[in-house]
Amino acid sequence: MNKTYFLWLFLCLSVFSGCYRSFESERGLVKLPLSFDPEKHCAALEVEIESKKYPLQIDTGEFADLVLLDYVLKDIKCKIEREPVASLDIKNNRYLSPSYEIPQAKILNIEFRDPIVVEESDEFLRNSLFQEPVEQEANYKTSREVAGRIGRGFFQHRKLLFVFPGFLFDVDNPSFLNTFFEVPCEISDRGILLKMDTDLGSLTFLLDSGSTHSTLNADLIEMEGIPEIQPGVRKINSHRSIMGSRDFGTISFYVFNADLRFPHFDGILGIDFFLTHTIYIDFELEKIFLRKRK
Repeated sequence: MNKTYFLWLFLCLSVFSGCYRSFESERGLVKLPLSFDPEKHCAALEVEIESKKYPLQIDTGEFADLVLLDYVLKDIKCKIEREPVASLDIKNNRYLSPSYEIPQAKILNIEFRDPIVVEESDEFLRNSLFQEPVEQEANYKTSREVAGRIGRGFFQHRKLLFVFPGFLFDVDNPSFLNTFFEVPCEISDRGILLKMDTDLGSLTFLLDSGSTHSTLNADLIEMEGIPEIQPGVRKINSHRSIMGSRDFGTISFYVFNADLRFPHFDGILGIDFFLTHTIYIDFELEKIFLRKRK
């Protein structure tokens, strides 16, 4: 890990500290502490199932309630088998995974009744877009410090305030929204989709905290003249990122080899976007408000 990255992370943490203090006095907020791994770009939350606690990555790009590694599912005694669940990754690969209903999962004292739990697919892990080869297969489960993922289905009736890298807030009364900007969005089976006017035109982005980088569909870019930062990877900036009535400024995007095609959107706003913006999502009313960190 280079010095530039650690400097960037230090600045993110410094901004986060000031941002967190601004919400500390708000009423109606339940603080859900996160762990953040800067090397794996992973924000995780501790979930309790049958009196055992498991760190799970927060993945807003995942539709399921919970996705758990096989060893965790084997530990869960009380579960009812349901129909296998079909899913697609961003490369349009299709996976079929066993699923189960469990009576309850808890985060602190917040209970979630009858969540559907999907077994993590080994193929999905091997095909993960941003994993290095050593993490793609045999070493994957031991190299990660998480036991699975929390999908957006788990939070479908809640209001959440994302203040990465340190905290997630469960919100009762969002009285702080006068400092935020509402942005056009769609929250559906296809994902959390945001419309953005960029240097490349009006584009649709998947808001995905499980993605390690913000990316663009290679079809949108004329590759010639853009140097590779590593084999098969380029990086470009959009100096305009207008959502709703607000220009959120410059956003950097990675562009991968042309064999990558996003099926329903033009790009991804990944964990790096969460680290530079405070994000409020009302899943029930399907509304999103943003505030860029200073």
